[in-house]
Amino acid sequence: MRNTIDPQYYELEKGSSWPSWNDFLNGAYTDDEIVNNELDSFVSRYAYTVHKELDIDNHIFPLFPPLLYKLHYPFNYKILKPLIDAKINSCIQNSPNVGGNNIISMAFDHSGTYPHTWPEMHGFARFINQAIEEIKQKNLMSESTHTISSSWLVKSNEGGFATEHNHVPCTFAVVAYIRASEGAGKLVFRDPLEYHKGNYPLPSYFPEKMLRREVEVRTNDVLIFPGFMYHYTTPHPNKNDDRISFALNIHCDMPEPDTYHLHED
Repeated sequence: MRNTIDPQYYELEKGSSWPSWNDFLNGAYTDDEIVNNELDSFVSRYAYTVHKELDIDNHIFPLFPPLLYKLHYPFNYKILKPLIDAKINSCIQNSPNVGGNNIISMAFDHSGTYPHTWPEMHGFARFINQAIEEIKQKNLMSESTHTISSSWLVKSNEGGFATEHNHVPCTFAVVAYIRASEGAGKLVFRDPLEYHKGNYPLPSYFPEKMLRREVEVRTNDVLIFPGFMYHYTTPHPNKNDDRISFALNIHCDMPEPDTYHLHED
């Protein structure tokens, strides 16, 4: 019987000079191995092992579904470009207050001819519908029905950006980047738990930094997130290439209570 913790013993006995900290916590070593007040020295001796072996990313418990999904879809910009230009120019001409200005142009109208209904966008619409079905399952909304209620295009020239906003009352919002070269800017989200973090220590030099997260965007990126999340875009820095995004609103509705059953789990 040993009365000390000898690393050399473990090297001969277990094939490793340092025992696993998890083995110690799980009771792999008996009380006889930690006697004569050796526990403190054992803990201090292997304290660095805890730091070395513990990877906190492997211990995240998914208590609630993710807020953001970042997917990819291969848009055909060569085919879409003339359609996008025509739609944006039409909206600016017909509704100049909605269309935009010299740095950002928005194609948003209520005529019913939404971009996601174009034949050239049918593949993307199917892609989004499939993604939403899977996201609904993760949010315990698999029995709900959903529709793409509206969609619009945004073209940002150099310096163009979108101010902070959300997409309430839609359930999910989608932002897809048909054209966004490297360094084309970022999509920035505000923490939806902002008002619940009053007891968090905020950095004095920039308190807002803890409450926002930036997401780099590139061509073919597709981001899906709850409609209640506030977000904005940073100014487009590229004067030689426009940033073109495609936004959609997704509405989900539950059937009447007597047409579905509640799961016991």
